[in-house]
Amino acid sequence: VLFAPDLAYALLEPVYRGTDVQVIRIPGLSFAYGPRGRVRLWGTLLRSARYRLQLGSEVRALLPVFDRLRPDLVLADFEPILPRAARRSGIPFL
Repeated sequence: VLFAPDLAYALLEPVYRGTDVQVIRIPGLSFAYGPRGRVRLWGTLLRSARYRLQLGSEVRALLPVFDRLRPDLVLADFEPILPRAARRSGIPFL
């Protein structure tokens, strides 16, 4: 099972569609960009603040999924939802 936010989900889901690999969308942090492709600082900070406010509820939403899937290990890179959910579920994570 792969948990993927936004752009990663859009990339991975079609690749694994019809296989034994399940891709589940989760929310992720993202940058806000201006019309010329530059990162908009205040827009990015606003998105990050919204994400942080929803972090607890997103972690709680994953707990039943972890209970159902019963993973042996959770691997995560940049995003903070999976390690928090793993810790609360007693699942080791890297």
